[in-house]
Order: sequence, then structure tokens, then C-alpha cells
Amino acid sequence: MKNAGLDSHNAEPLTFRAGLPLLGVFIAFMAIFLAGWTAYVTPTLQHVFGLSSTDPWRVVLNVFPGAIMLSVGYGVLRLEGIRSRDVGFSWPHARSGTAWFVGIIVVLNVLLLLVAVVTGGQLSWSYTDLTPVLIIVYALINWIFVGIAEELVARAYMQNKLIALLGGGQDRFRKALAIVVAAVLFALWHVPQRLLIGGLDVSQLPLNLLLLLVAGLVFGVLYETTRNVIFVGLLHGAYNFAPIVANVRYATEGSADIQFLLLLAVAGPVVIGVWGYYRWAHDHRTSDFRPPVAG
Repeated sequence: MKNAGLDSHNAEPLTFRAGLPLLGVFIAFMAIFLAGWTAYVTPTLQHVFGLSSTDPWRVVLNVFPGAIMLSVGYGVLRLEGIRSRDVGFSWPHARSGTAWFVGIIVVLNVLLLLVAVVTGGQLSWSYTDLTPVLIIVYALINWIFVGIAEELVARAYMQNKLIALLGGGQDRFRKALAIVVAAVLFALWHVPQRLLIGGLDVSQLPLNLLLLLVAGLVFGVLYETTRNVIFVGLLHGAYNFAPIVANVRYATEGSADIQFLLLLAVAGPVVIGVWGYYRWAHDHRTSDFRPPVAG
């Protein structure tokens, strides 16, 4: 049963009190910051700490831009007069989001192992090239300082702000348009990283941007579905560093049926978990779904 007095259509809207200029400054800052960090700061830090481009410990450098993005995201929300918990960034959201995320990962791994055993797959531990300590470090940094940090700035602030400015609080078409615009900006922010760190050729960039756009759209829809930055940020981080305990191989290429079962074992728990959180949140955190409006 829904909590009394928390109906999202009757609750006070999520009002952004600053106008378009602040969003413009934010977008420009993020573009300059990410490009500058990738082009100048990262190489400098690698030199200072003696890390080569292939050193696995280089991932630790992501803590710095991640912490800055978390601070910027929190700060710009305060400038807008928005409390972080109103956009799904609070300890209660962290507890529920983490619990649902862990549940998804446990079920996913169990199903993947069952499919592998039943279909005669050969199992081997994932990430054998990393030490246990590095696996934990990679997971924490990718899930918190990449996933959650990017979702705070890209979805909790930018996407909500665009929805408010475009009048998408109660209009599905305008909301969808805002999600697309946010996803495009999200993809473009990654260009310096893909060229300078990822080593892509310019000719490879369009396809990579298309994949980033699709990822941005998926995360945007996930955020609108759950309104929990922590939950979506953890899923985002898991996309970067998958918490899958074993690899599955076959002596010969698996049939289409086996490939479908493996895909279902991975995607099924995620889809059902997101749907389950949506149903749970609409009963227990209904006020999270207040429509964003421009003040």
C-alpha cells in the first residue's frame, strides 16, 4: 500500500530555481574539466606516481575526477535549491539501492553458473590477471567514483534540469527529448577520454559515440524508472567493471540457444531487478517521483 500523502502527482514539484545560464555554465565546465583532466592532469599524475599506461593501479587516478564530479554535482544541486535526497542521493537511497544491486548480482551469477553447468560449459575465474586487492579496488572505484559520480552529474542534475526547462515534468514527449539531449551530452563528454586514454582513432569515434549514446539513453531511462542515483550508478559501474565471478567457454562455439540462455542469465536479473525496485519504490518512496519543474 502506498504511503499516505506521498502521491507524486499531489506532492510539491521538484523546483529548480536557477535558469538556463547555470546549466550552460555547468555543461561548459564539465566539458572543459574532463578534456583538461584527460589531456593534462592524468599524464602528469601518472608521471608523479610512476604509473605506466598499462599499470593496473592507474585506475586509482579515477578517484580524483570522480570526487570532483561528486562535489560539483552536490554543489550545483544546492545552488538550484535542490536537496540531494530529492534526486535519489542519500543514505536511505544508498541502502535500498545497494541491497537491490547486490541481489541482482547474486542471482545473475547463480543463473550464469547454472546455465554453464547444464550446457556443459567450461568455467574459469574472472579477472585472473588481477590480485584480489586490485579486484576490490577496481570495483569500488568504477562503481563509486565513475558510476555514481557520472550519474549524479549527468542524470540527477543535468537530466532533471533539462526535463524541468523543457516542461517534461508531466509531458512524456518532452521528458523523452530531455533524456535524449542529456544522453548526447553524456556521450560527448567521453570524447577526450576515448581519444587520449582509450587510444581510439578518429575513424572509430562515431561508432563508439553511438554506443555511448545508447548507454546514456539506457541509464537515463533507468534513472527515470527508479529515481535512485546510487542504484543506477552501481549498475553503471557494473557495466564498466562487471561483477561476474566466472567466465564461460565452450570447446566449440555454443549454439544460438545456449547464447540466448547466457544472455538471459545476465540480462534477466537486471531487468527484473529494476522492475522490482520500481514497484517497491512506488509503494515506499513515492515522493521520489515528483515531476521536475523550472522555477
